[in-house]
Amino acid sequence: MFVFPALILSAMLLFLLTTAMPVAIGSKISAIEQGVEIVRGRFARGEIDAVEYDRIVKGLTSPQ
Repeated sequence: MFVFPALILSAMLLFLLTTAMPVAIGSKISAIEQGVEIVRGRFARGEIDAVEYDRIVKGLTSPQ
């Protein structure tokens, strides 16, 4: 009698865990890492030079 609802609940829980976990893991990129990625893109596009790139990355990653 309770087997069928338990199976449905288990399937729903398994579905939620397998679909939500990769999103949660992937979204744990820190703000610093996001900032460094933006600076890398600006450097790759030629918007900033190597000196400016190094200065910005050092400012983002150095402890304050």
